[in-house]
Amino acid sequence: MIDDGRASRRLVVAIADGGVLQTVSRLANMAGFAVEAVPTAALAVASSDAPVVCDVESARALVGPPPDARLIVVSGREPRPEDWRVALAAGARRLVVLPQEQQAFLESLHDTVSGRARGRLVCVLPGRGGAGASVLSATLALALASGDRQTMLLDLDPSGGGQELLLGLERSEGCRWSEVLERGLVDAAAVSAALPVVAGVSVLTGDAREHVEVAPAVVRTFVSVDSGRHEWVVADLPRRREIVSTALPAADLAVVVVTPDVRGVAAAVRLVDAARALCRDVRAVVRCPERAQLRMREVAATVGVPVIAGWGWDRRTGQIVDAGTFAGRWRSTTAAPVAAQVINALAEPDR
Repeated sequence: MIDDGRASRRLVVAIADGGVLQTVSRLANMAGFAVEAVPTAALAVASSDAPVVCDVESARALVGPPPDARLIVVSGREPRPEDWRVALAAGARRLVVLPQEQQAFLESLHDTVSGRARGRLVCVLPGRGGAGASVLSATLALALASGDRQTMLLDLDPSGGGQELLLGLERSEGCRWSEVLERGLVDAAAVSAALPVVAGVSVLTGDAREHVEVAPAVVRTFVSVDSGRHEWVVADLPRRREIVSTALPAADLAVVVVTPDVRGVAAAVRLVDAARALCRDVRAVVRCPERAQLRMREVAATVGVPVIAGWGWDRRTGQIVDAGTFAGRWRSTTAAPVAAQVINALAEPDR
């Protein structure tokens, strides 16, 4: 909670919904802000030297890329994909649903005055089932952690316990998605402290013995709030539309893993089109078996986004995963140099 300079902070607010406005005012006062309500037409001028909270309709009047940590967009209902696009175009880092996500709102207010650097979020998506997105996600997280970066791996397809099995965590102590959902844990910092850690990576994954469904509201809490507590968050995404549309607006980079066959590319094109409406930087990694139907250049031209790297098949990877030794032997797989090229892509954004 913020406890310094309580009377001197000004918060500009443009919200039409009276209930949401009341919630924002109450929380802002708790955090030590003096609320200045303005009409949408005056928002751009009034916000020149103060953080801003506005609703989706008011956000349409703002143009603010690159993302501005001082802008928070709020909504009184579950956001639609279009709402996320509006918030993204306005330059907001977060879209918070009130009153459900009051903690996330307070975290956002804290960020506006603390100067705390925001962590970076990378989302990895499979162009089609079996493309290898989970392996690349795990490799990328392990590569980042090996450079002494605080890293979290967020398994957003926990129904099969994918990252638990991949990283050999079946016998490791620590919080899983089932416990998060059962106990209603939405404090990302508390959850982070309770996660299993492998090779320096904190891993939030499912239990391979249980089937769980993670709601979009829970996903939003972790991709928006927890990304400020780690230098890096790598999210292993499924192809579920509601999860993709919730996670991608917070991402610095979305990587789609494409298989170079006709059906794989067709599936990837649909996913890429959806991803580009939600994330500024979408790129591809192309799996490259020896007898690929399509060459990498053709794949790049068809999917319509830059290709970071080609990823050759590696039969040993499956053996390493099955042996439960991937966390210690990832450097010997062909996924390792691909992860390094993804990290280079983050250092030199394409747009």
